[in-house]
Amino acid sequence: MKKAQPNQHSKREIELAGLLTPRERVWATIRRFSKRKPADFTALEIQEACLPLVNFTTVRNLLDQFAQAGALAKQAGEIMPGKGNRRTTPTYQLAQDALEPPASGRGNKAAHAKGVGRLAMWRAMKVLKTFSAAELAQAASAGTVRVAESSAAAYVNALVTAGLVCSIAPVGATRKRYRLVSWTGARAPLFTAAKCVVDRNTGAVTLLATAQEMVDEQD
Repeated sequence: MKKAQPNQHSKREIELAGLLTPRERVWATIRRFSKRKPADFTALEIQEACLPLVNFTTVRNLLDQFAQAGALAKQAGEIMPGKGNRRTTPTYQLAQDALEPPASGRGNKAAHAKGVGRLAMWRAMKVLKTFSAAELAQAASAGTVRVAESSAAAYVNALVTAGLVCSIAPVGATRKRYRLVSWTGARAPLFTAAKCVVDRNTGAVTLLATAQEMVDEQD
């Protein structure tokens, strides 16, 4: 009888399965490649292994960003004899492993900080019995993470529309109170500029405005 192979993925990695951004897909592929022999790889190899596919230019830029952040070691290609100054394709190796991809660049760091705050709120909702926006913001703020009450209120209201959170404030209450209805997974649902909530754990998309309302905003 054939013995079952041990699961090579940690519980935390399994929990983080779901819809991944291009940055996260590239990073997950890099981590898989780091376990093979030899552990070095090229941008093309990473691109071909990413599912869904990530644009090659995006992959190459991300690898260079990760290298600049110290997460990858980059080996410049060797000069090809008789080919002028042409070099072979650069190769990379994982230098600093982490579950989440490193943030690099002002825009990416801002998005990363926003994502960390959102994740902190999502986790705090699971722990708290009931909460107001102010209580959620306080519970999610720890260490370098700071969540404003206004940000917490906007996020909670979006999740109410998506059916993940419900309002439980009694009649006449001056402060709204909420309760988490459905914990769908470890990844915090996105509250996007496209006026929708995307649950990265299930793939569910909830519009926060009607099609007509979104069209009306174009005038």
